[in-house]
Amino acid sequence: SMEPYIRDKTDKITIVKVTGELKKGDVPLYKRDNGKFVLHRVVGIGDEGYIMRGDNQWVTEYPVKKSCIKAVLKSVERNGKVIAVDGAYSRIYRLFLPAIRFRRKTMNFIKYRYNKHIKSRRKDIK
Repeated sequence: SMEPYIRDKTDKITIVKVTGELKKGDVPLYKRDNGKFVLHRVVGIGDEGYIMRGDNQWVTEYPVKKSCIKAVLKSVERNGKVIAVDGAYSRIYRLFLPAIRFRRKTMNFIKYRYNKHIKSRRKDIK
């Protein structure tokens, strides 16, 4: 759910203990009420807790209480290169994340409509 920033089964991550308040753009590891651990990005801060969303998701999760936060992402290692969360690459990525998400959502919509159209045409041919 954090792709393309974190690639599943290839990247290694380093998480550290949380010190202080999280800010928008941080990527905490937290525990949901069902016991599942999740690594998502803080997209906002509300009165009741943090607003979270995976980089590859459309649905936000709110509220995530401070007591649920277990750690925060420090870095991602990809192909032997360490990408620091507070480094230039990560800052640029966060800056363009809304555009990336919009593009992905638009492409998924087009793909969905195209597939729906193809399926309906196949039914007409039979």
